[in-house]
Amino acid sequence: MQLPAIEIVIFLLIVAAGLELLSRRIGVPRPILLVIAGTLLAFVPAAPTVRLEPEVVFFIFLPPLLYWAAINTSYREFRQNGLDIMLLAVGLVVATAVAVAVVAHAMFTTLSWPAAFALGAAVGPTDAVAATAVMRRFGVPRTLVSILEGESLVNDATSLVIFEMALTASSTGQFSLGPALLSFLWAAGGGIIFGLAAGWCIAALRRWLRRTSARSPVLESSLSLLTPYVAFLAADRSGVSGVLAVVVAGLYLSHASARLLTATSRIQTINMWEIVDFLLEGLLFIFVGLGLPLALGAVGPAGKETLSRLMTTAGAVSAVVIVLRLAWVFPVGYAPRYFRRRFMGARAPYPPWRNVFFVGWAGLRGAVSLVLALSIPFVTTSGAPFPGREVVIFITFVVILVTLVGQGLTLRPLIRKLGLQPDRADAFEETNARLQTARAALARLDEIEEAQGTNGPDGDAEDPSLGLSDPGVQSIADSLRDQYTHRVHRYSNEVRTRTIPPPDAHGEADMPDSDAVEADLDGRRAGSYRLLRLAMLDAERQRLIQMRDDGEISDGVLHRVERDLDLEQSLLIGRED
Repeated sequence: MQLPAIEIVIFLLIVAAGLELLSRRIGVPRPILLVIAGTLLAFVPAAPTVRLEPEVVFFIFLPPLLYWAAINTSYREFRQNGLDIMLLAVGLVVATAVAVAVVAHAMFTTLSWPAAFALGAAVGPTDAVAATAVMRRFGVPRTLVSILEGESLVNDATSLVIFEMALTASSTGQFSLGPALLSFLWAAGGGIIFGLAAGWCIAALRRWLRRTSARSPVLESSLSLLTPYVAFLAADRSGVSGVLAVVVAGLYLSHASARLLTATSRIQTINMWEIVDFLLEGLLFIFVGLGLPLALGAVGPAGKETLSRLMTTAGAVSAVVIVLRLAWVFPVGYAPRYFRRRFMGARAPYPPWRNVFFVGWAGLRGAVSLVLALSIPFVTTSGAPFPGREVVIFITFVVILVTLVGQGLTLRPLIRKLGLQPDRADAFEETNARLQTARAALARLDEIEEAQGTNGPDGDAEDPSLGLSDPGVQSIADSLRDQYTHRVHRYSNEVRTRTIPPPDAHGEADMPDSDAVEADLDGRRAGSYRLLRLAMLDAERQRLIQMRDDGEISDGVLHRVERDLDLEQSLLIGRED
């Protein structure tokens, strides 16, 4: 008996939640376990039959997952590694599509050239969701994470253009390089423009909400959830890259969010996105595993000889995808830096070969590849069956299993073997950011006390409720000064000696216990304490944003420190500020 769709979804979500616990226990990234579980479920007779519809993935799953991945990508790191990212996201995808097409057509001669290029386009892009989930789990240098995430966010657009060209060539029987290049430029450029426009419009709407009484955390969260869909649909319906539009909008709003959202709204929005990402990612990768029957069914009752040739071709295509990437990353990693040093006199250090090799090995394929293969139409515009559709679906599924599961399971031991360690750049920047924000808070406290002294016993003319003339309130200010002075001293020593603790060593432990302090105060003094703390938090936040804008810290560091400030502010006000 076939279960209703809602019961199937609930069952798969339960499986995804259980695999999250297993992933934490055994140290295997959750996407890999999800695909394995989905593949095993596909062989269970009573398991639900799930068809991964391309439209559902493109319009329901892909926009929010790409948007959240872009939100968590540092704009500074993306810009600094822009050349490496583009050479991988554009150059490597094109090279992979061509190489795969040649090999597949040569080994499986009945596969038409358009179908072969459609296969190359499908297996060309790395998976943004898989890359993010796997890389965040392991301790690797920040630069490698930025390159892999940036590549996987952009290369989908390249593969989609090549894929559409292949489908057009299959329908018309013609291919022209000039129109193809123009189509690519239009899709990419238009996607970037639509993404910037969507980001700007959403930012303007949020600024308007902050100036009116209409603002609320629920409204802000709802607006954030709708943003990727608006960007994707607007771009896609205009004939440009919806993928790039979502990515660009995410990068734009991630950079601007520090000035757009209130503390309470930001906390609620982040929590919402973590839940959405968990649910959608879990379902998507299980669906990929459940796609095995579709891949096997697509082959149909092929003869033993045909099936053997098909498996051989799938193995050869997988080898081409892996070997070509390894061969590509070394020239990409070293050649641009050589030319900068040789002809421009730039100081461009060469990356360690271990880092380059890891980037080459970590090219995981995922849901986007399978969705592209499944989106090949059954018939061409002339009404004839699309040649080689079944072969493309099967080979694509094999490549996903080989790269995502096979290579993915080797990443952790490979990291240990290569001796890769997370660099201390993030930790140093975070410690320095906490040092500078603590100094800014002390400076703001000095300004408040000076203003209070200048304006007499009733306090600051702009805010007389501070009441620093009250000995009890003054003792609170003195206590805050002592706490922050201690923090400045500790962070200064850590920065000076480079003895940087792990990122989780800071955070909530550094925040004053506002609830305990206010519990011992009467109404007036508690109000004065809250005003003092809010003023100091505002100074910390302004200094933090300035450091990000000046390039002293990354967006990731800003978000981590900002979250601590947001939590403290939310505790102080207990409502939307």
